[in-house]
Amino acid sequence: MTSIDSYGNTNCKNCVNCTDCTDCQDCNDCKNCANCTGSRNCTNCVNCSNCEDCANCTGSKNCVDCANCIQCTNCQKCANRVNCANRTGLTNCQC
Repeated sequence: MTSIDSYGNTNCKNCVNCTDCTDCQDCNDCKNCANCTGSRNCTNCVNCSNCEDCANCTGSKNCVDCANCIQCTNCQKCANRVNCANRTGLTNCQC
């Protein structure tokens, strides 16, 4: 199953306003997406419902294994976390 973003891009190189990005392996930009759980190389996760293994998570509801978690609802196993609602198992905490 191939996920297609709002611009018609397959494999979600640019994931914008997607309802489902769970099948995307290389999502360069995940913005306002309902699901980014399958995006293993998401350079930017912005306002997504779920972000896993992303380089940057900003304003997302769930951030897991991100390099940077900024103003997210949940940050787990992230290298850096800033102003996140829930912070667990993170390396650096900036409150």
